[in-house]
Order: sequence, then structure tokens, then C-alpha cells
Amino acid sequence: MKKIKFIFIFLFIFILFLIVSNKNKKNLSSNTYAIWVTRFDYSSIHDIHQIVKNCHEMGFTDILFQVRGNGTVFFKSDYEPYAYELFSEDSNYENLGWDPLQSAIDFCNIYDLRIHAYINVLPGWKGTKDPPISNGNLWSKRKDLFMVDFYGDTMLPTTGWYTFLNPSHPEVISHLTNLCNELKNYDIDGLHLDYIRYPYDYHLSAKEIYPYASEQELRNRSNFSFDNISLNKLISKYGESWTEKDMINYKNNTISDLIYSMTSSYNDTDIILSASILADPVESRMLAGQDSVSWVKKSLLDWIIQMNYNSSKFNENLKKIINQLGLRSTKDHLLIGMYCDKDNSSIKNEFNKIKKSNCRGYAFFSYGLLFNEHIINSKGKEVKKLIYKNITQ
Repeated sequence: MKKIKFIFIFLFIFILFLIVSNKNKKNLSSNTYAIWVTRFDYSSIHDIHQIVKNCHEMGFTDILFQVRGNGTVFFKSDYEPYAYELFSEDSNYENLGWDPLQSAIDFCNIYDLRIHAYINVLPGWKGTKDPPISNGNLWSKRKDLFMVDFYGDTMLPTTGWYTFLNPSHPEVISHLTNLCNELKNYDIDGLHLDYIRYPYDYHLSAKEIYPYASEQELRNRSNFSFDNISLNKLISKYGESWTEKDMINYKNNTISDLIYSMTSSYNDTDIILSASILADPVESRMLAGQDSVSWVKKSLLDWIIQMNYNSSKFNENLKKIINQLGLRSTKDHLLIGMYCDKDNSSIKNEFNKIKKSNCRGYAFFSYGLLFNEHIINSKGKEVKKLIYKNITQ
């Protein structure tokens, strides 16, 4: 009798161990349906509850929940202030009274969704109006930490564009690493990195700041980073006669090193590490410092999410990333990001192309395009129908 009792106890403990082990493992199974929830989608606990509830009803498995936008955060931090958008103008920006990230985690636990803390990595500010001094944003007190263009000028934010932190600067690397380490204090399922790149296309917005500049000058304004720290590192590695190819390699190595610094403390966890990447893997490596294929092959990240937003180049860019990754890595590590501000026919067409690609899943940008004041719209209904059809097949 004692022997039978011992066997039952042993089996119970063993089954419990398997359950806990499975819960803690990075969920890398197929059919991931992720959605970006941006900082513009919520301003209250009620908003977050509605968002998570709606995402659950849509059939999503993962929420990429934005907690850093442009030098301010939506979680408790010793390194950056709470987002000023959540306060009235006469606030001291120190005590929000609630924690957006923790609220999202609590609701995701209720509705059985994985939650990824999603951060804009390098953006430091956006808009021609400076942040409130009392807010303590880096752009208001440490402009020396930001990128410097071909002419030696600090990158300036525009109405529609961020200014970017300099990924070569040791203090920037430390600052961003500290922010990521703080997120380990939360029971998150993933850490998602966006804007982890050089802003090579800044010239599209720079005309606002430099109205009389020629096209070539505007492109030079998009050529970063020519600060002393970056140039000294470049010359130290490649010599005084460095080439354009050397600069490309330097930028790719700089971004990869930054990812390693930001995520290395997560290596002993089961937290899923991911990043958004530009649609064209060749262009992103040549211009933006995103050597995304190597991020996967070197196990820096678990997932990469291709922002395949241009319908006219959707097939071309999908084939490029699959060819570079290979079929196995595509199945295990690649999600395709869909931009949902399109007609329903385009959404359905691109969804089915992703399905045929045999990648690990889908990511939809964004919640605000599928819901109006938390009420599902026609695009949202189309996405929901596609997900449910896929799940039940």
C-alpha cells in the first residue's frame, strides 16, 4: 500500500514538474498571432482591459504592448520618466498612480495571452516642441547622447520624425541596457525591440528643418553617425582610410552589439526576445545596420518580425527574407508583419501568402487600425475571420 502511495505521489510530482516546465519554456510552437498595441491606443486601466479582452476574442496569442515611445516609459523606471501624455500639464510627472505595464500583464493572465514589453529602442524625442523640462527626458538635458550627421550637426526631431540616440555611445548603451533590465522585474513573456536601426530615411522628413537644402544635402543629413565616438571606433577597427563598406559593417556590428548588451541578462530566462525589421533584408543591412539574419543565426533573438507593409513589394520581400533565413529558421523564427490600413481584399491576400510561406506566424499593425474606440471595425472583422478560419482548419 505504501509502495502504491509512493508511486502516486511520484507521478503527481512528475506531472506537476512537466506542467511548470512547459509553462516556463519559450513558446516557439507554430501559429503565432501577434498584434502591436501602441502607446496611442490606451490612456487608462479601462482602455487596457478592453484592449486585452478584444485581442482575446480576436484569437490573438501575443500582444506586443508598447511601454517606451520617445524617451518616456509606461512602467516604473529609475532611468526614464513616465510618459507625459498620461499626465495633466501641471503634474510633476513622478507619480502616475497606476502601472500600465503591470495592468496589461494582469489582464493578459486573465485572458491567457502572452505579453511582450515593446520598446522603441533608439528614438529619444519627436516633434519640434521640446519635452517639458520637469519631465526629465534625455533630449531636454543630454543632447550629446544623440546621433550626429555627416555635417557634424546633432539630429533634430521633426513633426513626424524622432531624433535618435547614438548606439555607439557607451552611456546610451548602458542606459538602454538598464531599461531592459528593469523590465525583468515584470512577469513578461517577451521583450520586443522596435526602431533598432539607423534612421537612413530621415531625409524624407528633414526638409521641415532644412527647407532650402538640396536633395543631396538632405541625404547627407540622413548619414549617421559622425560623432567623435563613432568615428574613433570606426578608425580604430578599419584605419584612417575606411571605406563605405567598412561603415556598413561598423553600423551592423554596432546594432548587433547593442542588442547583445540589452538582452544578455535574459539568456537565463524563458522570455522571448524579438525585434521588428525592415521589409527588405538587403536594404536594411546596407542602410540601417539591421543584420537580422545573423541575429537569428547567432541566437541573439528568438523571433524577427518583418514589417512587410508595402503591398506592391510584398511577395518580393517575403521571398528575400525566406531565402536568406532558410526554411528551418523561417518556420522557427520568422513572423510576418501586416499593415492593416488596407482594403479587406489586400488583407486577405497577404494573410494567405503568409500562410503558404510556412513561417511561424503573423503580426498585425496595429490595434488602433482594427478597432475604433474599442469597437471592432470592418478590417478587424476580416482579420478575426481569417484567424478563426486558420485555427479551425
